Amino acid sequence: MPKRLNVDIDTQMQCMMEYFQGAKVAELLRRYGISQSHFYRLRDRFLEGAKAGLVGGTDKSAQQAQQSRIADLERALGRVTVENQILKKTLR
Repeated sequence: MPKRLNVDIDTQMQCMMEYFQGAKVAELLRRYGISQSHFYRLRDRFLEGAKAGLVGGTDKSAQQAQQSRIADLERALGRVTVENQILKKTLR
């Protein structure tokens, strides 16, 4: 079986679009030079991404929560850094 290690994103996307439009798997494997196991892993990841994209709102709120948490941690780090510098100056 042919195997291509580095298949770019656009090629992977094109392969999946052709698959979902009804192209035969064997034909796609030959055309794009990928193994059967790679093809099915790609298909599964493609479907997971599509599912996550359809869910939408929950992922965005989770991202916002993570960004807020990062901002809080950055502020805390800044405070600790300033306190550390003050303590170093007082000990000199």
